[in-house]
Amino acid sequence: MKNGEALRNWIAPKANPNILVSVLRSLSIFVGGILVGGVMALTLTPALRSRQPVVTASNLPIPIDYRATNTGTSDGRPADAGNNIVLGDITTVPFQELYGLLSTLSPEQRMQLAQQLKNLPPGKETTAKIAIFFKTWAQLDAKAAMTAALSFKTLETMTAAINSVIEGADATTAAALALSINEMPPGALSLGQKSDFLGKAVTKWGQVDPTAAAKFLDSIGSDGPNFIGAWRSVAENWAAFDPAAALAWIDGHIDAKNTKFVVSAAVRAYYENDPRAAEAYVSSHVDQPGHQQLASLIADRIWKDDPQRAKDWVSQLSNVDARRYGNHSIAMQVASTDPQAASEWAASLSEAERGFVINAAVGAWARKDPQAAAQWLSGLTGTVRDEAISSYSIRVAAQDPTAALTWASSVSDPATREMSVQRIVVSWAKRNPGEAKAWIQKSSLTDVQKTHLTNSLRSR
Repeated sequence: MKNGEALRNWIAPKANPNILVSVLRSLSIFVGGILVGGVMALTLTPALRSRQPVVTASNLPIPIDYRATNTGTSDGRPADAGNNIVLGDITTVPFQELYGLLSTLSPEQRMQLAQQLKNLPPGKETTAKIAIFFKTWAQLDAKAAMTAALSFKTLETMTAAINSVIEGADATTAAALALSINEMPPGALSLGQKSDFLGKAVTKWGQVDPTAAAKFLDSIGSDGPNFIGAWRSVAENWAAFDPAAALAWIDGHIDAKNTKFVVSAAVRAYYENDPRAAEAYVSSHVDQPGHQQLASLIADRIWKDDPQRAKDWVSQLSNVDARRYGNHSIAMQVASTDPQAASEWAASLSEAERGFVINAAVGAWARKDPQAAAQWLSGLTGTVRDEAISSYSIRVAAQDPTAALTWASSVSDPATREMSVQRIVVSWAKRNPGEAKAWIQKSSLTDVQKTHLTNSLRSR
């Protein structure tokens, strides 16, 4: 039986015109698909056989094309297509599309595109193109992208390229990027540039291998303020699995002025994994430089679960500065919902511990309800009154400088009184110098004090 007869015999018994139309439509689509596929195969086969991908503006969704300056090959591909790629405006292209295109190009072709970017005139458009190109390239080959980025001649373009490589690179390649930057010849980068780029690369490196990143930081010294970010990242990631080693590294390698910024990151990670051990560490290290502020971090964490235990923990700290930091954190927690209770609790602390604790509590109350706070101040006496009034007067000065100065002038301690009055007058003079000077002359201050205040305004 012929194929046509078999098909008719299969259809005929149904005798349903709708089914017949559906079957014929399906057959036509099937046959059409075969024909289109054959045409596409004939079209694409020469390109697939070539060593380099054929990239033209017509078959890619982004502005990049091969341009020929000589006769093309027999298959229609430009003879110098591998060496003459023209890059258009890639800033309008979605990242995934650009990534897909660059992944089809050879390393030489990507380097050629980078060379084109180097030759563009400086400006915002060029910087934007460099940024998206190098960020994308870094996901494919971060080392090659960094090599090209380091060869840019102007500060603006080099900065854009290197930052984009670091941003786009996977964390596992950050070590190689840091080494590339560090090995640049003297004078190629300023100290500030080198510190900035190294800091960013090592920050990313610390996410996957903080131990090695720490050793690298140790090997290059501590120059450059941007290493603080790298130190913090390394310390935090390291402390997440080996807090003892991370904290020992901080104590032995981070200078005193930066310790407080770095150790807080490590202790934060430490607390997430072992709260009681982190509490014990802080309690036993509060006398070390840069460790006093850790009391604020721990008190804040404990407060969320047990407010009374937070107060008890702070009270047992041996260092008075640490107690101040811890109590300040507690005062701010209480003041967020009940500034009166926070102020009253702060006033109950010893003079050695009060310090900026009562300042924070009364300041919060003065912002929320200045009348109620003022009434409470009237019942205070002694040193705690001076401390509370000093804070209160500064907070209400912007709304009512005259009332603020009346309060500040009532402070009993001469040094505290003079400081409070001067701060308010100077601030007032910035907004309305005439009114501030008039108040000075009409006030009950001594002639010496008036002269001193007036001169302080002239010197600013």
